Formats: sequence, structure tokens, C-alpha cells
Amino acid sequence: MLTSLVARDVVLIEHLCFEPGPGLTIITGETGAGKSVLIDSLGFVLGHRAETRMIRQGCARAQVGAEFIAPPPLIDHLKNLGIEVEDQLVVRRDMNRNGRSRAFINDQPVTIALLREMGRRLIDIHGQFASHRLLDPRYHRAMLDQGPMPEGPQRDHPSIQVARCWQDLAAARQAFLDCRAQQESLTADLERLAQAIDRLTALNPQPGEISRLEDQRHRLIHKVRIIGAADEARESLGEALEHLGRAQRALARIESYTDLETSMGEMDRQSEGMQTVLTALDHLAAETGEQSLEAVDDRLHALRQAARTYEVSEDGLPALAETLIAERDRLQVFDETLRESHRRWQTAKAAYMAAAEDLTAFRAARSAWLGQKMAEELKGLDLPDARFAATLVPLDEAEWSAAGVEAVRFDVSMNPGIDLAPLHKVASGGETARLFLALQLACGVGTSSAEAVASLVFDELDAGVSGATAAAVGRRLERLGEVRQTLAVTHSPQVAACGAHHWRLVKNRADYVIGIQAVTGEMRREEIARLLAGTHITDQARAAADQLLAAGG
Repeated sequence: MLTSLVARDVVLIEHLCFEPGPGLTIITGETGAGKSVLIDSLGFVLGHRAETRMIRQGCARAQVGAEFIAPPPLIDHLKNLGIEVEDQLVVRRDMNRNGRSRAFINDQPVTIALLREMGRRLIDIHGQFASHRLLDPRYHRAMLDQGPMPEGPQRDHPSIQVARCWQDLAAARQAFLDCRAQQESLTADLERLAQAIDRLTALNPQPGEISRLEDQRHRLIHKVRIIGAADEARESLGEALEHLGRAQRALARIESYTDLETSMGEMDRQSEGMQTVLTALDHLAAETGEQSLEAVDDRLHALRQAARTYEVSEDGLPALAETLIAERDRLQVFDETLRESHRRWQTAKAAYMAAAEDLTAFRAARSAWLGQKMAEELKGLDLPDARFAATLVPLDEAEWSAAGVEAVRFDVSMNPGIDLAPLHKVASGGETARLFLALQLACGVGTSSAEAVASLVFDELDAGVSGATAAAVGRRLERLGEVRQTLAVTHSPQVAACGAHHWRLVKNRADYVIGIQAVTGEMRREEIARLLAGTHITDQARAAADQLLAAGG
């Protein structure tokens, strides 16, 4: 709710302080007294586009400040942006001659874009030339959703359930897409693993093989010397064994007559040792003779190249093969993970579509109900031939959102025999303001909605109407003020008499400086009489003012 507006050096304003109250606040004044400047100042401090001609002649800058009792959702939003806010919200904006504009919320510098966003949550201005939300189809869906729940068991509003299901759907869809992207990456990994496993399987590296091959290569390099030495050693050992055998047989004949048992055992051990060496020499000769140096070099080259390719040590190749096989088996299981992720996505989508179907049914029923309510309200606002319809427009799946699967478009026809057409293309400024007033009353003002603003401003809503129609407009503004702060700039005495508060804009004709004053008691009676009679106020006008005030109060 707006609690104060202070403007300095704005067009004709030197200094103005306006303090509207709750309920319906009426603003009147003579033609040219600056009522539009007051509305422009309010729009300026809420981020509306401004030009340097707003700066009062001879002044360096224009300054406007406003204080609000901020609604809790807006307070939470600003706190999330790092702006400290309690109940009171102080907004300031100034602009100098070079067009540079600055904005502050609770003395903290902010962008004009943030100021504009905040302004949309605080005040809607409607009139001959401004009906922002009603002319913006983006808000039609939220306006249709406002209001009481259908009859039945108490539960969440269908729009809340759809928003909740949309969050689940968006999360499940993103999880599936991430999983699928991971699988695409894994597919490449699997191909790489398969190639590596096939190569290592064919290579079949063995533990300790490199050392054995290096030893074998060393022997092959010295093959001739090794074979020659082995042959010579075999021959000498053979002769030695033959001589040792004859010696053992000779000593055996006298063993019973001597103490040679220990010596005979030592000769047996020597004989066994020489036999062992001969056997080893036979194996060495065989290995050296069977393998070629080229074959050993080829094997060593293949193993070392594989080690470089897979960036492991040469001795690590056998373990690498086992590791790659285990990794391949793990990745192959991921297919089931992807299928499960897809199932969760489809489940979330089904839940969202079910909730969206309920919301569509709610909107269809509410659209029919709203059309009837609007017909009733519009007749009393001197628009007897106007027709209104809230049209549900199905969206492509790519356009589905937390707000459902359809857009809402307000269509109107202002004259008999004319087809319904989008409101923003048909209605004039004054008609649009009255349509908005009717819509606010028909939708059920005061309901909780993230799109509901704290205050409404109507600029000359009653233009072009008088008498009973003006009185009907006033009564409806009064009803609106019972649930939401409402400001109305008016020339109509019937409307002015309905206000809970009344302010009058005045202009000093000597220097054209605008001021504003609260109008109460006898002053209010005189102001309404002036609206009735003009500059020459008669007793009859005062009596009529008394009647209007009695009826309005």
C-alpha cells in the first residue's frame, strides 16, 4: 500500500507531499491543476520511462520518493536480491538534465529494471492512456486464476498443483537429458574400451614377462659364446662324471675296510650337482637354439608400445586388461539407469498432464462464470452492449510451463453485431479502464495471487459518463477500496463522494506551482459542490453535494 508520495521539481511541481490512506482515495482539482503530473510522478518513481522534460524549468533535476507497506511476497523477493526490507519500503528516483536516472530502494542503489519489476508488483495504473496489465495478455491467465476455489473438498488451487508438478517434470526431464548425454559419452567410452580389451586380449601380456624377455634377449645376443661355453662345459662335466664314477666304484670295493663313508657321501653329492648343471645346460642350449632374437625384439616392442598407448608401466599391462574389462561391465549396466530415468520422466509428465487437465477444466468453468459476471458489471458501467470472454488458447508442448498448457486471452466486443476480438486491439482507453474495474470486481479482488498488486490507480475512469453511470462507477470503486487500496483521479462529483479520503490538487496561477491538500469536512463539501456547479458554487450545489456525500458515505 502506498503511504506517501513526495515529488520535487517535476514539471510544475516545486514540492508536493501526498499521503493516501487505505480504501478509496479520491483526487480532484481544476482542469490543468496537474492531476496527470501526479500520476506521472508515481509512474516515474516506479520505473516508468521518463524524459528530461519532466524536470521543472530552471531546475537541475527531478526527484520523486515514495513509501509503501510492502506485501510479504515482494519483501521475500527483495531480500533474496540482498536488499534489506522490513514492512516499510522506501523508493527514490531522480533524473538530471542529461537524462541520467538513478534509483534507490531503502537507500540501496538498484537498476531501473528492478524498480520497474517491483513497481509492477505494487501498483497498477489505469486510465485514458494507461491500462498496463489488462492490455498485456501475459497477465490474463493469472487474472483468470484469481478468485475462490470451486465447490468441493478443500485442496490446493489447481494452478499451485500444476506449478508443483511442473517443477517435478522439469527436474525429471533434465535428469533424463543429463543421463542420455552421459550415455552418449559412455558409448564412445565403450567403443574405446572394446578396442583396448581386444588388443590386450590378443597381446596377452603375462606378469614378469618383460624381465624374462630382456634376459632372453641378452642370451640371444651372446648366443654363439653361450652355446660354445655350454658345449665345452658339458664335455668337461661328462668326463669328470666318468672319472668320478670310476673312482666311486674303486672305493666301493674297499669301503668295508676303511672309514670313508663321509667322503663317499660327498662324492655322491658332487655327482648329483654336476648332473643338475648338465641338465640346466641342456635347457639353456635348447632355449637359445629355439628362439630368435628377432622374435624376442618384436614381442618386447609390442608390449612396450601398448604400455605407452595406455599410459601404464610395462609391468602394469596385465592388471590394466582386468581393469578395463571391469569398467566395460560397469558401463554396460548404465543402459538400465537410462531406462529408469526415462520412466521417471514419463511418470512426472503424466502427473503434470493430469494436473494441467484439472486446471484447464477449472479455467473453462471459471471463464464461463466470469463471462456472466462481467456482463452484469458492464451494464452498470454504461457499457450495455459490451461482451466479454476469457478464451483458452491451447499451447504447443514446447510452450507448456508452470502456468499450464494453455494461454488465456481476454476478448471483447464493444458494439452489437461486432465479433469478439482481443481486448488490447479493440477497447479505447476509457473503456479499458472500466473493463478493468469490472474485471477486478468480477474476479474477486483481495484473493491471494502472486500477480495481485497492492494498490490500483484509476485516472479519470469516469470520463464520458455522468449521472447514474458515474454513481455506479463510484460505488464500484468504493467496493474495490474495501479490499485493496484504490486511488481515483476524477472530475465526477458522484465518484468523489464515494471516497474514504479526498485530496485536492491546486495551482497557484501566479507561478504555476502545483500543491496538494487533504480535503475534509466543509472543504470536501465545497469541492464536490465545485465539481457539480463549476467556479460559481450555489447553495443548490452545496445541497446536492450533501446528498451525494450522504449516499456515498
